[in-house]
Amino acid sequence: MLTPTQYAHLRMIVLAIGITYGRKSLGALKEILPAESHHTNLCLFLRYNWDAEILLDIVAREQLNALDLSKKDILYLIIDDTKVKKRGKKMKALHKVKDPATGRYFQGHTFVAATLLARGVTIPFRIKTFLSAGWRRRKKKPYRKLTDLASNDRTASASRIIDRYLYRWSIEVFFKDAKQLLGLTHYQCLDIGAINR
Repeated sequence: MLTPTQYAHLRMIVLAIGITYGRKSLGALKEILPAESHHTNLCLFLRYNWDAEILLDIVAREQLNALDLSKKDILYLIIDDTKVKKRGKKMKALHKVKDPATGRYFQGHTFVAATLLARGVTIPFRIKTFLSAGWRRRKKKPYRKLTDLASNDRTASASRIIDRYLYRWSIEVFFKDAKQLLGLTHYQCLDIGAINR
């Protein structure tokens, strides 16, 4: 899936992110990564010849296997979204977004993420840019709206379902860390594939 050169760059970036944990943005990576052009490492995310979704799936499965879950363990699939304000006019998939905190509208992206939660461990599973109905119509792509709360436990009481719903806090922490520590909001790519990576 990754060429040896791409894998080396990815490994170097992941190690640098681990070393600079707690810093507010990815700017700290410049201090650690070799003095190469920033395009060398950035191109890993901009090129289409590798699939970030498959790589994330492989890592998620490895982490689940490492947890060695029994049949009694509960595995939660938590899906939520986050909004990112962007001023660029030519970026793909921009749409009018309502800020839930202020009620105001802004131009930006909405990311929808799915995480798995087992034994208190949050495992990122998927993250995609939400494509609005208007954007999909202009690109002649199908669109459907889906809002669900699902459970396969038919015997659960209402209070138990609400208690389990509170586990979704783990995805809020995931988004906060992705924004503050990994620079989720600092991208400046025009291409939708690069934005998703």
